Amino acid sequence: TEVYRFCFRRGLRMTVTNGAATPDIPMGVAGTFAEGGDCPLMAYLNRAQYLGLAGLWQRICAQDHELPPNRTKEWFFATFCAVDAQRFEADGLDRLDASSDIQAYLNGTVKPYDVVALMTVLPEHEAAFPCTAVHEVRSVRHLLLMKPEHTIDSKLVVNLLRENFSEAVR
Repeated sequence: TEVYRFCFRRGLRMTVTNGAATPDIPMGVAGTFAEGGDCPLMAYLNRAQYLGLAGLWQRICAQDHELPPNRTKEWFFATFCAVDAQRFEADGLDRLDASSDIQAYLNGTVKPYDVVALMTVLPEHEAAFPCTAVHEVRSVRHLLLMKPEHTIDSKLVVNLLRENFSEAVR
């Protein structure tokens, strides 16, 4: 894309990650931390996660044409509610609409893009990222996490969140 070209030409270091290279972590992680103590940061993150998914649900129900065509109610339930196609159909979940409280169904996984992005700049996590994702262009080292084989272990992400939660509530 133009952004990549711009950065490559000017020698600007890039770290890029996409969904194919971001691990899934249980959605309940943020909720567990939020419930585990009186930490405003974790309460905020948990609420932000819910509001983001509720907003996505609204857009899916409105058939927002800016969303990719595969972003359907069934996809939402498979991704964020751990509901397979058979159960989705059997439970008549396609009948739910924008007025439905989706929170009761949320039980799937999320992709922690921001946490992975943070980990790419933390020296103690450098070894977690595969060498095959490192590309040098004009003597500048770029980390391009673009393929499934570039995905780091989800346990590393959860552990970082857990460690920081523990630090935050001390």
